[in-house]
Amino acid sequence: MFFKNTEDQMELWDKGTDGQSNVPLLHSLPIQRTCDYVLVANKVDDDTNQRSLRQRAFLEELKKKNIAVTEIQFDEKIFFGLRVPSEIHENYQYLLKVSDSCNCCREENGISQANKIRIVDFILNNTFINTGENLEELMRKDVFETMFCLHEKKDQKNLQQKWARWSALFTEQPFDDIKYYFGEKVALYYLWLSWYTKLLIPAAAVGVVIFLYALAFFNTSPLIKEVCDSNITMCPRCDGNKEQSRCKAWQLSDTCTYAKVSHLFDNEGTVAFAMFMAIWATFFLELWKRHRARYVSMWNVYDWCEEEEELIMKIVNDPNCPPKEFRHSYLRSTLVLILVTAMVRCTHVHTQSQTRTWTGGYSQGHHLTPATELVPVRQGRWML
Repeated sequence: MFFKNTEDQMELWDKGTDGQSNVPLLHSLPIQRTCDYVLVANKVDDDTNQRSLRQRAFLEELKKKNIAVTEIQFDEKIFFGLRVPSEIHENYQYLLKVSDSCNCCREENGISQANKIRIVDFILNNTFINTGENLEELMRKDVFETMFCLHEKKDQKNLQQKWARWSALFTEQPFDDIKYYFGEKVALYYLWLSWYTKLLIPAAAVGVVIFLYALAFFNTSPLIKEVCDSNITMCPRCDGNKEQSRCKAWQLSDTCTYAKVSHLFDNEGTVAFAMFMAIWATFFLELWKRHRARYVSMWNVYDWCEEEEELIMKIVNDPNCPPKEFRHSYLRSTLVLILVTAMVRCTHVHTQSQTRTWTGGYSQGHHLTPATELVPVRQGRWML
């Protein structure tokens, strides 16, 4: 989170009932100080307390991974701001580039905010202290109270202006900005929601037409007239074991209101509407596949492999396993080609030598001459 001017500094305000306050919960952070994640813990005055010892042990493990830790105290709370160095981001991008399944998924314009948060979250949940406890177990034991990531204020304002406002209700959603800030999964969800809403417009229009058709012929329907003008007496709805006063016969015309309401949603046009919806569902799925493939290809996540990406995360999380960049050497390639060529040539010469030795011995043992040839005696047999 990077702030360039004073008014963009990160502050938490104690808002009163009027929505205004001049007392910040946290002092403004100095300009140029940034952090990706925040751990919150209760203040412990006793340094020999087990919670305090575990806090320091966990933070020391993070520092071994070159994660910068900034401590801010306020009242009875301690806020630990965590910042991942750019080397980890560069290693992550390089490993994606050389990966077999994720090499097309690298980001050309730098790592996104969502991936930065995912990297920090993976490191925090896979960091263990000497007792074998990770962050989740430490939070259950009240060593840390909670953790949360911070907003990127510039990108957040950009999304508020383009997306999170009522005036943008009928405009195209900024899917690229959503993908950069929240990640591909969230962006694909809103992409599907937008596509589903658009495709519901023709279905809703046909449904309104069917409803208006039923409403127009509401009073002329023969089914409604047959029910409302009927003199048929229906059997009681209960058996004879109950009281006679509660088990009475009833007239079919009593269901006139129910028949009218049912006719609005269940009439001759609903058959055509059901056929239309079956065709609409097929078109919706096929067109959604094409629409999704266009964005997935544009975002380079078509062949994304979560298992291999998790392995990359493990390598990035291990400070004792720095990735080594492969450098092509023409000298080494030339030496390898020369050695392979020499090995093939030696094998070929050795094979020819063995063949000549075997042929010479066979000729001397059987007194073969150059004029020796195979002469056919009869069908199926040959003789020297």
